[in-house]
Amino acid sequence: MNTPKTDAGTLLKSAALFAVALPDTRGRHCYLTDGDGDPPRTYTPEHANSYPTRLAAAAAIIVARKLTPFRPRTMIVVPHPANS
Repeated sequence: MNTPKTDAGTLLKSAALFAVALPDTRGRHCYLTDGDGDPPRTYTPEHANSYPTRLAAAAAIIVARKLTPFRPRTMIVVPHPANS
């Protein structure tokens, strides 16, 4: 069977990946990532954590909310910004 070869960038753009976005006060989004923070977040789309399903992204929201139990933050599941 002949399968076409693709690079990682093509695979990322073709895969249906999701991210968790946190709206800020200026109308932009930052995204959950690895690192320091409460929860860790980034404005760089390429550094956003990738989740293979909406369910996995929703599970990440549950974990992130445990980091700030007294300060609720809006978190939403969105298509991964690197897929745009």
